[in-house]
Amino acid sequence: MANIERLQAVMQHIMDHPEHHMQGDWIEEITPENLDWWDVEENEGVEFACGTAACFAGWAGLMYAKELGYEPIEEDRNIYRRIGTNLTEDDYYKTMGVVAPTADSDIMHVSDLAAQVILEISPEQRILFNGNNTRNALQHIVKDIVNGEDAYAHYINGDYLDQVDDNG
Repeated sequence: MANIERLQAVMQHIMDHPEHHMQGDWIEEITPENLDWWDVEENEGVEFACGTAACFAGWAGLMYAKELGYEPIEEDRNIYRRIGTNLTEDDYYKTMGVVAPTADSDIMHVSDLAAQVILEISPEQRILFNGNNTRNALQHIVKDIVNGEDAYAHYINGDYLDQVDDNG
């Protein structure tokens, strides 16, 4: 069962701070020099502030990982380890594809951490993390999950197409 409170809090944060939302990047430092054309085009009218931008999963990690016992690895802010371990980015890449991360893994990519530990969503509900979702599409997906609707079926049926940006 999805953690509705966290799901809604992440969505609200993204809506309150569109200048720090980039659905195509897990977690990224924003500077005027590293904004890509699609970031600017997808977010027409949004003036980006220097600082951290992230997608839905990235913001879930930034908002809740520490509280749940995880911290980002400095070399790669997309990889999280359980607080108190000395695991490195190399440890993550050595196990990638060999060991499927579970909710009690000591090292996880932010997408797995967000899905399994923070938001507690089903594999099908990971459509939230698709890089071409606009904020409007994210709101519809979150609403469907909160209301117990089959967000994946709606996604596959094209119900969110008018909310999905073609640039993604």
